[in-house]
Amino acid sequence: MNHMWNSCLVGVALVAFAHCSDNPAFRDTQSPVADVAARDHAVEQFRDGRLQDQSRDAPRMVSFSGTHRDWKGKPLAGASVCLYENGKKSSQCVLTDGKGAFVISVPANVESGLFSDAPGYEKALSVFVVTQDYTSPPGGIYDDATATTEYGKVGSTYPPVGKGHIAVTAPAGATFAVYPRGGIGPHYAGSGGLLDPTLTKMQFGWGMVFDLAPGIYDVACIKDGTTCIAPLGWPSQSYTARLPVVDGYFSQVDCTCK
Repeated sequence: MNHMWNSCLVGVALVAFAHCSDNPAFRDTQSPVADVAARDHAVEQFRDGRLQDQSRDAPRMVSFSGTHRDWKGKPLAGASVCLYENGKKSSQCVLTDGKGAFVISVPANVESGLFSDAPGYEKALSVFVVTQDYTSPPGGIYDDATATTEYGKVGSTYPPVGKGHIAVTAPAGATFAVYPRGGIGPHYAGSGGLLDPTLTKMQFGWGMVFDLAPGIYDVACIKDGTTCIAPLGWPSQSYTARLPVVDGYFSQVDCTCK
């Protein structure tokens, strides 16, 4: 978080305050004692309030690295990877290199995420909470032509306008649900990573719910005889994880079941 500091408050020595004589906050025409009291009060407020607040608000940053690829494993060079911040894409961005790799700083122990945008491909949002430097396993996204065909299989139009999607990875045999209910699905991928509308559970390892209104959703991953968790997901009080849905993007969470 950025703070606009008043430069007149940075120094504590009396010399520093001499440069602030035109600031009404440092004036009291009634008595020199009152001037000193006002000065000391201002210093106390700064030390105990703004300075400490700034220290508390500034998160520790860690390194997040990964590789951006398409659904066939082709590295995507020049893709934009931007930090998710306060529900929006921030100005903190990097570009993937010739091998599709990137490294970006993210806040530790904070519900965060990364927007990934590659021209001609689906737009993705991965959300997470990391405590230390982390390397994400490579994923894959559809190109525009493939996405148009695959989304059309389940009655969704690509690219989405005013809507987003949720994508879930989980072991074969698992299912998942999204709350509040809505959208189209869940639908699951079959052979070759293509959607198979006849499937009712994970086969290839991922599935999606399409056409959700932007907002925050809970995701429940389920597999009989196991407990499913989302190790990096945003915590949810009653379900496996929470996910934001953003207009035009699919948001992803990874579940493990043991």
